[in-house]
Amino acid sequence: MGLHEEFFVEKLRSGSCAVLLDGLDEAPGKAERDSISNLFEKATHAYSACRFVVTTRPRSFEGLAGFTTVQIEPLEQQAVDTFLEQWSKALFPESVASAKKHFAELNEALRARVEIRRMARNPVMLTALAVVHWNERSLPEQRADLYESILRWLARTREKRPGRLPAERCLATLQHLALAMHKHPKGRQVQVEKGWVADVLAPLFPDRSAALHFVEQEEMDSGIITSRGPELRFWHLTFQEYLAAREIAGFADADQHQLLLKKEKIYNPEWGEVAVLLAGVLVRQGHAKVDALLSAILDEVGPTPSLANEARCAGLLGAIVRDLTALDYRPADRRYRKVMDAVLGIFDSPQATEIGLQMRVEAARALGQAGDPRLNEYSWVTIESEEVSTGDGNQVETLGAFPNRAVPSNRVSIPEIHGWRRIY
Repeated sequence: MGLHEEFFVEKLRSGSCAVLLDGLDEAPGKAERDSISNLFEKATHAYSACRFVVTTRPRSFEGLAGFTTVQIEPLEQQAVDTFLEQWSKALFPESVASAKKHFAELNEALRARVEIRRMARNPVMLTALAVVHWNERSLPEQRADLYESILRWLARTREKRPGRLPAERCLATLQHLALAMHKHPKGRQVQVEKGWVADVLAPLFPDRSAALHFVEQEEMDSGIITSRGPELRFWHLTFQEYLAAREIAGFADADQHQLLLKKEKIYNPEWGEVAVLLAGVLVRQGHAKVDALLSAILDEVGPTPSLANEARCAGLLGAIVRDLTALDYRPADRRYRKVMDAVLGIFDSPQATEIGLQMRVEAARALGQAGDPRLNEYSWVTIESEEVSTGDGNQVETLGAFPNRAVPSNRVSIPEIHGWRRIY
């Protein structure tokens, strides 16, 4: 550019410029970060009339004295759309039509599920999702595959830095930590002291200090784990749950079942999501691995279970099967169908009043996933008019998309029929 040192010195002394430093946390190591931080602190005193802006993850900012911290809020939808538009244009600079097509496909993929929409509000995760979509031409429909793709990309982004572990060993180490946090003596922990983390990971390294060094590197590098002062947590609880499931998937079947079914841990809300994601990991090894897990769960129900226990089991199994819908998985164990049939009791059995609402909802969802035996080819009629009465004084009308929608002849469940609305 033809600019010399004198030019920049003059600008700094005049106080007519802003000095921007992006990505302080991306410096190779702590020594380099401390050196840059000291340089910037001295610069703010030497050229106090200028403005200095540093972007970094929170932990690196602790060493900068005299700076005001401004937290970047999650992205609004407009900002997400802007990113996606620019991303698509960068991928297809020579074709406006191709850029628009890619934007539409990517935008649709990011809006497909709630958990994806939430992730997309974080700039790092939004970039990860966009990269995964580009590499795989779509976002995996199965959740475990989606988290695997994202975590692999995040782990690989830091692989080229000096002294970093290979991506797979990094994830293997973090999954060991994730399960340890879930198995904490005080119950599942989402945030733990770094000293405790070093003790947990020490057996995987030459010594405890090497384990602590790994933790310090990873919280700066990948974004999978983050620090809160002297404590550490996974960026998102789902990452911890998925990595814990990934660790359990490496156990022998008997050890998996012992861990999850002992004291009915699998029905604990803190472990339920791990169990569902575990099935998503196991299915990569074949449907038989998932069948073994479901059969072990059914074994624990026993020959004469109460309706409450059947409903609880149905809710969990239904969540697993629902999560594997994209893979067309169907349980091989015949007891699965029997449990689903028995759960019909939640609709009219006097015992149903003793079952919590949330458990009944989950059981009903599971029944819908398995197939409600009350609905057969003779219990459906076609609605040919634009309007129909539900029999309870309410009416529904089509929104134009389904003028001849088939619905059960004995009842119409308004909230469950997409494309209809209630008229009062």
